[in-house]
Amino acid sequence: MPDSPSDQHFETPWLKLLSRPFNANGDRYHFLSLQDYICLLAILDDKEILLVKQYRAAIDRVSLELPAGLVEKDETPEQCAIRECREETGYEPKDLELIFKGRVDPGRLDNHLWAYFSNSLSWNPMPKPEEDLICVKMSLSDFQASIDRGEFSSIPHLLTWFWAKEKGLIPKF
Repeated sequence: MPDSPSDQHFETPWLKLLSRPFNANGDRYHFLSLQDYICLLAILDDKEILLVKQYRAAIDRVSLELPAGLVEKDETPEQCAIRECREETGYEPKDLELIFKGRVDPGRLDNHLWAYFSNSLSWNPMPKPEEDLICVKMSLSDFQASIDRGEFSSIPHLLTWFWAKEKGLIPKF
C-alpha cells in the first residue's frame, strides 16, 4: 500500500518503532525507522586499512569494523563519513568515493547504508575523539585473512570491502 501513513509506537534517540497498513484488510506491519548509516573503507598510503575495535552490546562482544556511524540531523552522508573517520581513527578522508547506497534490510528497516572509499587520508584528529574504541591499522592481506577466519563479520562492512574489490579500488596485496 504505497504512501500509507505510519503510526509511531515507541521512540528513543536512535530508533522509532512504526507501523502502517500493508494489505486490504488493514493489517499493520511494524518496522524500525533509523537514521541513515555510513561506513568507510579507508586505506592508508602504506596499504593499511583503518579499522575500529569496539564493544557492541547487541552481540555482547568486541567487534572489528570499518569506521562507521549514523548520519546526524542536518548532516550529509559525506560529512558524516569524514566526521566518523576523524572521531574513530584520527584520520580525515579526502576525495571520498561513494561505492554504493542501498537498504540493509527493507523488510525491517527504513534507512539507507552509504558506503564510501578513500585512499587519500591525512592525520587530523577531532579535538575530543570518540571514547571506548581502539583504532587498528591492518595490512590488506591480514584483513582478508581475518575475513576468511570469520573475525570480521559485519555484513554491510563486508559488502563494502567486496564491492570495492569488484570496482578495482583495493590495491594488490
